[in-house]
Amino acid sequence: MKQRVEEIRKSKIMATVGPASEAPETLRALVEAGAQIFRLNFSHGTPEHHLEILQEIRRIERETGKTLAVLQDLPGPKVRIGPIQGTSLRLEKGQIFYLYEEERLGTSEGVQVRWPGFSKGLKPGDRIFLGDGDIELEVQDPGPPTRTLVRKGGLLLAGKGVTFADGPKLPSLTDRDRELLELGIRAGFDGIALSYVQTPENLEDARKLLEKADRKIMLFAKIERREALSQLEDIVDLADGIIVARGDLGIAIPLVQLPFEQRRIIRIARRKSKPVFVATQTMASMVDHARPTRAEVTDVFQAAMDGADGILLSEETAIGSYPVETVQWAHRIFIEAERHLAFPTLHGPHDDPNEILAEVCVTVSSQLSTLMIVTPTYSGSTALRVAKRRPKVPILALTPRRDTARRLTFAYGVLPVLSTVKNFSALEEEAQAWIQQHIQIDKPGFLIFLLGLPMERPGITNTLAIRECPPPGPRSKTPEL
Repeated sequence: MKQRVEEIRKSKIMATVGPASEAPETLRALVEAGAQIFRLNFSHGTPEHHLEILQEIRRIERETGKTLAVLQDLPGPKVRIGPIQGTSLRLEKGQIFYLYEEERLGTSEGVQVRWPGFSKGLKPGDRIFLGDGDIELEVQDPGPPTRTLVRKGGLLLAGKGVTFADGPKLPSLTDRDRELLELGIRAGFDGIALSYVQTPENLEDARKLLEKADRKIMLFAKIERREALSQLEDIVDLADGIIVARGDLGIAIPLVQLPFEQRRIIRIARRKSKPVFVATQTMASMVDHARPTRAEVTDVFQAAMDGADGILLSEETAIGSYPVETVQWAHRIFIEAERHLAFPTLHGPHDDPNEILAEVCVTVSSQLSTLMIVTPTYSGSTALRVAKRRPKVPILALTPRRDTARRLTFAYGVLPVLSTVKNFSALEEEAQAWIQQHIQIDKPGFLIFLLGLPMERPGITNTLAIRECPPPGPRSKTPEL
């Protein structure tokens, strides 16, 4: 079915696959509803089961002809409390509570923290959160055992997570993560997300494994630690993409600072041409309800207005009762938000001809009745440079590489299409044919081509061309600029 250009959603929707969505018919329904990216959370389930889901998504991609990307989300260092007598206990504000390194059954006096040597990096005044941040402890004596004061009480269940808002630096890539990453490389994931990134160095080990395997896989840094915010520019430089993991980040920093930091992360990632996704509780009420709250609609809308490439749905599609409806609502919200987007011109660096041409391309597209920007690309860099400027029209990225097409699925506004043409004349014909087949054209418009000539030399961008794209029927050409 043909679409009008204004009906094409440019923001991307990443859906987490879980028990509520892993059935083949549900995965297909999610694709039809608008999900282009699927996240497999390796904190849950078995690797073998995740690989089965990956193969099912690949099958749906072949059958539908839609380019789909799959993200492997590594668990990272999961710090949890040990067993509790009776499976739960209640902590009261003001009580003294101990955290032990050795194995023991938890009582109202204290519990085991299953992370050897966790107390070494603690100091008096550090904050520790238990569960989903519901219980807050303040370190009085690092110990061991660690003596804490309960600042905010609540019901504590066995096996719940421990979050250190301050204190010990945990490794971002554990031995288990390394095994799963190597599995993900062999399986052919399109993106890999690294949890609890604190410094640029946290990304280096994963990057070396990817380079050793000679695989073009997107490396995403999940920003969920306070330490990451102080080195954000360097982390974004080393990553291929960013996820604003608001759950743990909202514990690591004062909650009222989260909206500002979210906008700052998005702004830096966008400036550096790195796809950035907003995650955690974007539409959490739809786990149980068929409609989002007004606050959730505003949250998703604002993510687009801030410049995010898209959102990451977690429990909404993994365990919720309405996974397909959630994606449908996200689609509707983004379509409305994109009607109002008006980003200021993103300049520079002005010593890079590729950046200058991308800037000119988007400026020209805004001043003509443009249908699409067309960017033949081998690595995807040309399309990303255009995408970060958030043009009003979609970007048709023609590439000979399927892995590039899937990676570009993460980027705002990019429609990746496989192409093997190697000269401009054939490229123009292919682009015109694709648009005539897929786009409802009611009046003449223009295509803006941004490419490198000769096309046999990848890595250069030196040509901007404008071509008329009329409704079906005879067409004319305008001169190349």
